[in-house]
Amino acid sequence: MTHTSRALLPALALALLGSTAYAQNVYPLAYPQATTTESSGNILPFGILNANTNFDESRYQILIPATHLPTTPAAIVGLEVNSQVWTGTLIYANYEITLSNTTATGLSSALDTNLPAPTPVLALQGTGIAFTSRQWAPVPFQTPFLHNGTGALVIDLKKRIDRSLLASVPGVVTMETTGSPARNDLPIGYGAAGPGAFNATTASFGYSSFLKVRLLVQDVPTVDLLSNVFTSNNTSGVFRIGGSATVNLHSVSGSPYLVFAESAFIAPAALPPIQGALVVLPLTILFSGTTGAGDLASFSAGIPNLSILVGGRVTFQGVAVQNGVPFFTNGCDAIINS
Repeated sequence: MTHTSRALLPALALALLGSTAYAQNVYPLAYPQATTTESSGNILPFGILNANTNFDESRYQILIPATHLPTTPAAIVGLEVNSQVWTGTLIYANYEITLSNTTATGLSSALDTNLPAPTPVLALQGTGIAFTSRQWAPVPFQTPFLHNGTGALVIDLKKRIDRSLLASVPGVVTMETTGSPARNDLPIGYGAAGPGAFNATTASFGYSSFLKVRLLVQDVPTVDLLSNVFTSNNTSGVFRIGGSATVNLHSVSGSPYLVFAESAFIAPAALPPIQGALVVLPLTILFSGTTGAGDLASFSAGIPNLSILVGGRVTFQGVAVQNGVPFFTNGCDAIINS
């Protein structure tokens, strides 16, 4: 492991500058991380419960903080969610997704107030979304959304199911949410269910365990994390001591990059000529190199089995030179679990 100072980053970017043919690329950005192995789930956002029609209509929102989003303006062209136990295509009478940039750091139970600049990105009627258990299911947008590179992001999901459109009603369809730890430090999700919930203005439920998503970001490099459930001493969780974690950087194949880690986020700091902003002090360089096949570079490591680490926070960010232009990625973080 090597060390550098923030003053080195602009010089590094200039040294790495090159030219490649421009092409559109889409990279995942998992929030808060990319595992599909957790046991916590929620029916509201996309699901159904055979024994209860109360969840056939719903509205659900999450807020992703600015620290976890691209720090330069970027098009978001879709999202992905993970069905916990069910594989199949669920037909929706109506399904609508609206996104909004916001300066807020949390959600209100007054749902419409959470969307100061609403942009509809998807409106389905009598259309299915295909899910495969424990795999990320893509939900492409009809209209790309431009994240402004500075604010937080609200995702608003509205669902209406007409059971007469279904050949058979699944027993239960739930989407994976944050498990252990539940990430109570991050904004909670809000939702409403029951007749009329598609157009609900006030949330009926507040969830500390919120929907996990992977945003699909176009042309701007991203970083995200992966830690699968690790079981020991009859307990289980992600980012557990004794377990493991992977940091992924996504950028077009052949991009020079580096990824650094610290214990906190900082206020965004611009460092031209790098596009975007620094949100993690680059005191510890975790790994560096050139992205390979699949527009991906990864670093995996075990988490030492030391109780002193429990509750500790690690923040990550990267810089990549893509198509001759250096970019800061989004930030991401993990809290070490017992």
